[in-house]
Amino acid sequence: MTRDALIAEIRTLAGPRRDESFAFAAEYAIDQGLTSFIETGCYRGCPHQGQSTRILALLAKYQQGFFTSYDLEPAHIAQADLLTKDCSDYVNFVAGDSVEALSRRKAFVDFAYFDACDWEEHNPLPSQVHQLGEVAALIGKIMAPGLVLLDDCDLPKGGKSALSAPFLLEHGWRLAYSGYQKVFLNS
Repeated sequence: MTRDALIAEIRTLAGPRRDESFAFAAEYAIDQGLTSFIETGCYRGCPHQGQSTRILALLAKYQQGFFTSYDLEPAHIAQADLLTKDCSDYVNFVAGDSVEALSRRKAFVDFAYFDACDWEEHNPLPSQVHQLGEVAALIGKIMAPGLVLLDDCDLPKGGKSALSAPFLLEHGWRLAYSGYQKVFLNS
C-alpha cells in the first residue's frame, strides 16, 4: 500500500468527524518514523464505530512497527482481533483496566490514542477522570518525537479531554490539531 492510499483509507475509516485529525496524526507518524502505537478502548463490533483499532493496526503494519490495544472487555478484544487479522504480526491486545495496564507498562511508545470509557453528557466526569489517569500513567513513557491523540473532545463540558488536555499543556506538550479530536506533540 502506498502512503497516499493508506492516508485515504484512514480518512475513510475515521469518518467525517475524525478524518482530518486521524490523517494529520498518521502523516506525522509516517514523517517522524513512529513505530510503537497504543490505544485504549478498542473496536466493539460496530462497523460505524471504533475504527481506530483498524487504523492503528494498518499504520503499525505500514511502519513495520507494533500496536497494542487495551480494553476492559474480552468480547471487544475478540471483535477487534477479527478486524485486524491481516495485521496480526503487528498487533497485540491486552484485556484489563487501561490505567492499571499503562501504569505497569515498561516499554516506551511513540503514538498514544486515548478513547476508553464512554463519555456521557449528564455525567462526563468519569470519562474525564479516566482519560486523565491514562495520560498520566503513560506520559513519561512516550518518546520524542511523540504524539497523543484524544477522542471525544468537542463536546459539552469539555468532552473527555476537559482534564487531560490542560494536563498535557502543563507538561510541555503542544496542541497541534483541535476539533472533535485533539492532537498533541512533544517534539
